[in-house]
Amino acid sequence: MLNDASTELPTDPEVLFSKARDTFLASVSASERSLYAKCLSAGELLKQLESFAHFKKDRARWSKCFNRIKRFADHLEPYFEVVGIFVSSHPEWTAIAWGALRLVLQLAGNFGSHFEKFSQILEELCGQLPGYEKLVRLAPKELSSRFRHSLVRLYQDLFEFFKATVSVFTQKDGKIKRTPVVISQLLWKPFHVRYGNFLDRLAFHRSVCRDEREQMTTKLIIDEHGRAEGARIRQDKYHEDLEAYLEKVHKIDSEIQDSKARAMAAQTFLDIQKWIDPFPSSDQQNILDDAQTACERNTAQWIFQNEEFSQWSRSNDISSESSIHENSLFVIGKPGSGKTILAASVTDWLESNLESLRGDCCVARYFFSYRSAQLRQRLSAYTSILSQILHQHRDCEAIIELFSFIKASSKSKQASATSKELVALITGAAQKVSNLTLVLDGLDECDAPDQVIEDISRAIRGSRAKMIVFSRPSVQFLLSELGLRKISLGCSELRNDIQKYLHRRIQEAIRRRVLPPIENPNSTVEQLLGAADGMFIWARLMMDYINSPALTRQSRLVALRSVTRHETIEKMYSRILNLIMDKIRPEREMAKRVLAWVTWAARPLTTNEVMDIVQRYKTPLDQSNLLELDSEPDDELLSFQEAAVFVCASLVEVADNKLRLIHQSAAEFLKASSDETFDNDAAVEYFKFLKEEAHDQLATECFYYLQHRLPTRPLSGDMKLRAESTLIKNSNPFLEYALRFWGQHLQGSLPSPRIPRLEVAHDPRPGQAIDALKSILNSQTRVMAWLEAQYLLIGEDSTGILLNEFEQYLDAVNGGTDSQFLRTGDETDGNDWLRKLHKAFSELHADWGATLNQNSHHIWGDTTAFTKSEFWRSTGAVSVSSLASKSFGGLNYASKPLVSISKDSSCGELLAILSIWPTRDFEEFWSHAVESALHQAPCEGWTARYEVWCINSDTPSKVRELRIPLDSAEVRAQVIGAMRKKRVISVGSEYTGKPAFKWTLPFPAAIGSNLNLMVVLQTVYSMDKSASSDRAAVQLYRVQLRGGGHHPQQNFSSHNDDLQHERSYYSYVLSGDGKYVIRQDIKFLIPSILESPFINTLVAYEARSNTEAVVPMNSYRPHHPHASVHVCSIHPQLPFALLSLDEPGSPNRIKLWYFGQQLSKNVASISCTIDLTATLRKVDDGQLSACGRQNGDLKFSACGTQVIVSVSSLYGPQGAPVVIPLDQYALYTEVAGLLLQPESNDPASTARAQAQDCSSLQITKESMKGGRLVAAGNTASGLSISTLGGARTIDLGSQSILSFPESWGRMVSESGVTIRRTSPAREKNIKIVLNLVSQPYYTYGNPEEDSLPAVVFKDSRALLPPIHRTPTRFLGA
Repeated sequence: MLNDASTELPTDPEVLFSKARDTFLASVSASERSLYAKCLSAGELLKQLESFAHFKKDRARWSKCFNRIKRFADHLEPYFEVVGIFVSSHPEWTAIAWGALRLVLQLAGNFGSHFEKFSQILEELCGQLPGYEKLVRLAPKELSSRFRHSLVRLYQDLFEFFKATVSVFTQKDGKIKRTPVVISQLLWKPFHVRYGNFLDRLAFHRSVCRDEREQMTTKLIIDEHGRAEGARIRQDKYHEDLEAYLEKVHKIDSEIQDSKARAMAAQTFLDIQKWIDPFPSSDQQNILDDAQTACERNTAQWIFQNEEFSQWSRSNDISSESSIHENSLFVIGKPGSGKTILAASVTDWLESNLESLRGDCCVARYFFSYRSAQLRQRLSAYTSILSQILHQHRDCEAIIELFSFIKASSKSKQASATSKELVALITGAAQKVSNLTLVLDGLDECDAPDQVIEDISRAIRGSRAKMIVFSRPSVQFLLSELGLRKISLGCSELRNDIQKYLHRRIQEAIRRRVLPPIENPNSTVEQLLGAADGMFIWARLMMDYINSPALTRQSRLVALRSVTRHETIEKMYSRILNLIMDKIRPEREMAKRVLAWVTWAARPLTTNEVMDIVQRYKTPLDQSNLLELDSEPDDELLSFQEAAVFVCASLVEVADNKLRLIHQSAAEFLKASSDETFDNDAAVEYFKFLKEEAHDQLATECFYYLQHRLPTRPLSGDMKLRAESTLIKNSNPFLEYALRFWGQHLQGSLPSPRIPRLEVAHDPRPGQAIDALKSILNSQTRVMAWLEAQYLLIGEDSTGILLNEFEQYLDAVNGGTDSQFLRTGDETDGNDWLRKLHKAFSELHADWGATLNQNSHHIWGDTTAFTKSEFWRSTGAVSVSSLASKSFGGLNYASKPLVSISKDSSCGELLAILSIWPTRDFEEFWSHAVESALHQAPCEGWTARYEVWCINSDTPSKVRELRIPLDSAEVRAQVIGAMRKKRVISVGSEYTGKPAFKWTLPFPAAIGSNLNLMVVLQTVYSMDKSASSDRAAVQLYRVQLRGGGHHPQQNFSSHNDDLQHERSYYSYVLSGDGKYVIRQDIKFLIPSILESPFINTLVAYEARSNTEAVVPMNSYRPHHPHASVHVCSIHPQLPFALLSLDEPGSPNRIKLWYFGQQLSKNVASISCTIDLTATLRKVDDGQLSACGRQNGDLKFSACGTQVIVSVSSLYGPQGAPVVIPLDQYALYTEVAGLLLQPESNDPASTARAQAQDCSSLQITKESMKGGRLVAAGNTASGLSISTLGGARTIDLGSQSILSFPESWGRMVSESGVTIRRTSPAREKNIKIVLNLVSQPYYTYGNPEEDSLPAVVFKDSRALLPPIHRTPTRFLGA
């Protein structure tokens, strides 16, 4: 702690000194203590330091470290002088401290650069040491006891620093730690973090010295002026000001801390709220508001005088553990008895009165409702209750701590709380909140009512929390449980309230002349009361029925007098349906469709949606534009709402712009069961549906709506423009519902046994939905518009759910239901076309879901070129040819190649594919391989297949195929040395989000740009394209391509016996002319993980065709042992390579490496490098940031006179390139002057090379071809380019060139992509080659290789318009 120095010290400081020494020596092993030796002074320490082995071995390297240690010793020595004089301690303690520092330095010296880091820290500490000696010289007799304590404590702090340092370089057993372990510690715990406490202590000691110095200064001033009054006043004023200042600082600090605490509390509250209730809804408040609005004045008050309710509300006892329902009250009533209105009234009363009865209270309520699936879920009730508790107690520390604790201890680690955690929160809240009262309404409408009662009753057991539940008596728990505290809603309890309601409505009807004058209204009310039998809903429906415009005044009076006592709610609904049946046919049909939709819809529908599907779903449209219909004006919508309520005789109502049934009992009545009889009631039979009939009709209407609303062209009218989803929704309100829920309705339409039905002419027959679906498929372009709207309006995730529903429907059909149900017209086709449709939609979703989710209009572009189907029209603007090697022939070879790479020629006319085919025995060995048996792997009979294709036309043709046997010794050495189980993250359809361990095999291979040179393992192959036979076409050079140190000749051997010891992880980069080969040796920081490679050695070779040899030229290795270097590009004519160097402390450096032989005294025979990073930093405004982070960001121009670096900018991940002329570097100009032919260096030659760049663009992570077309980037689902303008200005515009399936995404993002302009006479005048590049390792079963390489031709007229943007500045011409 920082104030340790102020605590009392032992009487004798030597006791503390001794303890510090013993603690330090105890922290090291016996072997390390044997290295310990005292040093009498700093000079002796430095002298012994010079005798260490590593200082003797490389004095020049360690001289800087030595100087740093000397400066630290010089700053520390005065401290020990003060200790010896001021504390009067024995000189032995000084020698012990110097000896401890010597031991630390000796142990740290075993770790190279980390010793340098430690010496840097010692140098930094020079300025951190307190200046005790200055104070001693100033006033040695005036120093305080606090100063003395600090002086002694610093000695102990130094030993703690030494002890912490030793722990970095030694293990618990005292052994020296391995370097990788130290690296790991130093990477994740830098020295400043590890010794932060020590730095804090030094800061404290400095503050002691500072305070002491200020005190001395004050005292000297006071002494100088004597005891004059002025000095005393100034001193008092100083202390007053100091106290005021400190008080002000303390106040500001307190305010800052309070602000931080409030911000943290607010964030904690938001995190908890999101965890318990990730999808908050306003539906609960809407239900409460509707109930309060519907409550008749001066009604629903009787319950507060009820004895059971009074006892329950006033009780403040803790419920016993034995009776879990002791504090619960159940209000039971039949359907329509006004339970929800009564629950709203009770909620208001509890919130108003409980505080006066029992002090502080918390009321949380939840209203279950049949109208929404979410409102029926028990978890929704739990989250809503907890959210209310949390909001009412957001300032209660105990509640916040409870929620935080359960959230932090969650084992599920999910974004939202589980049901078990929610119940645990309610249990804790019941104990923490003094008076918690829960109100639950509509328990019978919950999806698991018994579970709700079980969970909450147990949660509030043993607390003062209470619960009141409103429900029908149909819940199993209420039927079986005895001894519950109940209130039954019977006629007597509700009589007065219903009487008030009926009396008001009858008086209003008489006043409005809806009813004729009634001689005795009270008698009529009494008659209606008897018929209502305690059901509010019956009374409401009866009065709405009386007010129907379809009745005369006299018929209304007859209806009032004809009601019978205890009339059922079903009879009332039957009476209303007969009233609707008597309407004219258009009104009757409209009522039927409205009732069908509000009863059976998958979710509550807005009035706009109902109006759109009921009134206009077959409205013919001009197919040129889906936006023809404007959104409905308010007056038209209001007219429809009134008409819907009118034609349905008040069975529906409008609430929150949604059209819904008046009560749950109405929905239950309108849903017919298969064994139901209608007693010859034609009206009831007409309006009630069986489930499958209703869903078949709704699915049919969804399909008809899509058929009539969707155009046969893009939604925006232009295939290159994305439609505005808001405009589409506003003009077609029902479209989103039809797209999302047709599958759910199709599922519900599965057939069941039929019962006789009344024949109605316009009723859809069973299975009509399938006819409607098939009618959409008659137009391929309408299906494409359907798919565009699908992803535009409901998105990728909902489309996936829809396809699952469609699949479940098909599975159920194939599981044995009536097959005739699916026959449409042609009795022979069955449901095969449905299976094909589902397969086509699913494949499209898997390959293009993410793309269409972002740009749904792409369905009219590249999408259909890659994913073809009979249901939509394939684009004629794009052709795709896959040239993947899928079979080799013969029973002895594996089913697929282990390795596949490809390369297209610089002229763009040819494409070469190199595939490595193991034997079938090896493929079988792979599946059950064990590391101990790798030497038994079948390595004989492997073949390299080299195919050359002509890719000038839409249908590529094979020009030549060579089959080259591989050397079994090379193969065996590679398998034994490199085949390992590594952590591999699966992608594509196999993606799980978790890494898996799979067998992997690095297998280095490369192809030269001119296609006449390739490398496989340790062998270079040269191909003669003009040779007549395959045997004569191949010339191989077997060379031991080994990595190693800086000297090129010491690392090469031609003995095959050395193959077993060859480094197994490496890759190759070939120059464009096939003349140079650079080998990159790869290491891994973590051997078991292939995602952490770095390249630490480069070796350059020259392939000499005249001597049939591959000759080593030079090697390069960074000075730092943990640096990584990548070859980004090889010069098209000269032995230069662009390197991306990443080393600790200097990341992302770009170097120009000359790897050729000595040409003059200025061009050395060893490798030379030029650092280009400084040049890049000249770009102004900070617009261009880190360069060369990936190999694809760095390249030579085709003419070889420039370096082009793509960099990050303010406009996106890749912006304008930085162009660096090479003629500003002497090394390049001298080499070019000696090696290049004069014609290669003239302006005309450069212009021709730049013109070639205009027609060719390479986009890879390894290299890019430069010029006017510059890569802007390729993503997992598309490819785009940027155009580069004139010589000194950039007109940068990003343009999408090609979209491709998601399953190709990983391949294409890691492959070489070439874009060329073909002959202007061709319609498809853009050629795109998607190559497979060499991978660091291979595994069997990669689905990506089944598609690539591929050749794509595209009509430039089908390109999407470019996106222009303001360019950043760049260097050079």
